[in-house]
Parts: sequence; C-alpha cells; structure tokens
Amino acid sequence: MQTYAKVSASNYFKAKPYLFEIEVGGRSFSTEAFLICIANSNQFGNHVTIAPQARLQDGLLDIVIVNKMSKFILPFFVIGQLAGMNTVTPVSELPNKKNVMYFQTDSLSIHNRGLAPLHIDGEPRETTEKFRIGVIRDCFLLLQP
Repeated sequence: MQTYAKVSASNYFKAKPYLFEIEVGGRSFSTEAFLICIANSNQFGNHVTIAPQARLQDGLLDIVIVNKMSKFILPFFVIGQLAGMNTVTPVSELPNKKNVMYFQTDSLSIHNRGLAPLHIDGEPRETTEKFRIGVIRDCFLLLQP
C-alpha cells in the first residue's frame, strides 16, 4: 500500500484529464476525465474498494469515471467513492453532472480521443483509440475442492 501511495502522490500534480466519448445503453456522451475504471469486482489491491456494488456473478461491469475537476477537491470525491458514499446511477440518467460517475452495464464502448494511458489489472498496456468492453456470461466453469 505504501508503494501505491507514493506513486499516486508523485503523479498527482502531473495528472491531466483526457477526452473520452462513452457509448452505453443506446446513449452517447463526452467527458473529460482523469480516470475511467472498469471493474468486475469491488476492489483494487490492498482492499481498496473502488466499486462497492460490484459482484463477480452479476454479469455487470461497474464503471467509475472521475471527471475533470479542481485538484483541490479531487481527493475528497475520490475518498467518497472509496468509502462507498457514491451510489450507482442508472444508465438511463447518464450523463449526469457528478464529479464521480458510477454506473453498471453489461457492455460499453469508449472512444479514447486523447489516447489516455491504459492499465489492465495495474499493468501498463499499449493504448488504443477505441475500446469495446463486455461481459461474456458463463464463459467458463470453475471447479473448486
């Protein structure tokens, strides 16, 4: 956790928002965001809960978008999300004016207009201009003793 905190603190003032166009549930909207997190479980590592309503078996992706805002208030909204204070917004009510949008869907497309960096499970990957992300229900059978 200490390493994550150091890296986050050192990058905080260098962070900039990127322009994205999101397509979800027959809707399309643009946003400038510092971060878009796509989760199928509720935690990052070290028990940091980014998507408190996420469930592995529900067939939904939990999407957290940290929109452009003053860096002075940014930590308060991120802490609120981590503390579970931000409720899930129905896709039918998107886009909304929240600083942190939190919604659930089984699929979405992201047009990454600013070529924001991409991380998958905390590992940097080559970014691309367009992503189509969806859940494939019942795609494998897990056996446990």
